[in-house]
Amino acid sequence: MDFHLTLSCFAFVVSIATLAYAVHVNHQAKFPKPMKRVELTCAAWNNANPVGTIVVYEPEPNNPIVGRVAVRTLGSAYVSGGKAFVDVEKFKAVELQRVWTLI
Repeated sequence: MDFHLTLSCFAFVVSIATLAYAVHVNHQAKFPKPMKRVELTCAAWNNANPVGTIVVYEPEPNNPIVGRVAVRTLGSAYVSGGKAFVDVEKFKAVELQRVWTLI
């Protein structure tokens, strides 16, 4: 009797652990970690915009250049310091959030 009770308790614990792991894996798939989001953003940008694409760049508020500037990309988007960057003419590395395509 004790053996069957122990075995059923063990099976119950294993099933709960399996369910908890499945929920954890599903949660990670739906809500990727912040670094993965940045990497996915770079991958999506690189897939949609080849090197040499003409983009609009809006410099940071403390930059002496005022307004938006049309420039070409010099390379693919990449992650540095947890942020997405892309190299463009005249400015080199700029944050991807400050760049968008014309078309």
